[in-house]
Amino acid sequence: MRFFRLVILTIARFFASAAFIAGAIKNLITWDETERNLMSAMSDWQAHFGVFHEMQMAFSIFISWSSALLVVASSFMLLGGLFLLLGVKEKLGIGLLILFLIPATILYYPFWWAEGSIHELQTTLFLKNLSILGCLIQMLISSAPKRSLEPTSMRF
Repeated sequence: MRFFRLVILTIARFFASAAFIAGAIKNLITWDETERNLMSAMSDWQAHFGVFHEMQMAFSIFISWSSALLVVASSFMLLGGLFLLLGVKEKLGIGLLILFLIPATILYYPFWWAEGSIHELQTTLFLKNLSILGCLIQMLISSAPKRSLEPTSMRF
């Protein structure tokens, strides 16, 4: 029974971390395109806040720091995914993934501004990320402390 639990837990960790690890690797392989997409998403947000000078300035700063933001986001995805997959510093890994997922979801899927089929697609992707976020939060609060691997009958 213990073996099957370990196998199932390993598969679950793989499923939970695969998209983040693959996304981080994709970011590294297609760095220039990913950076352009990030700058485009921030420019879209900047355009929607055209009447607020402070928001315009904030997004201008974010756009100028897009390379650094992408390094941080990709690092959070890769480290968080690996920590989760390997079960090493699992809570830290889950925390990094949560810290990545919240702003990424809001930045990339603003369905409230979209219309037509784009609205439907962005709503679906936004809700998918909310679902993943909910699962990560549940994993974070329900992960039990590590127990000794020795059988309980051997303890005195």
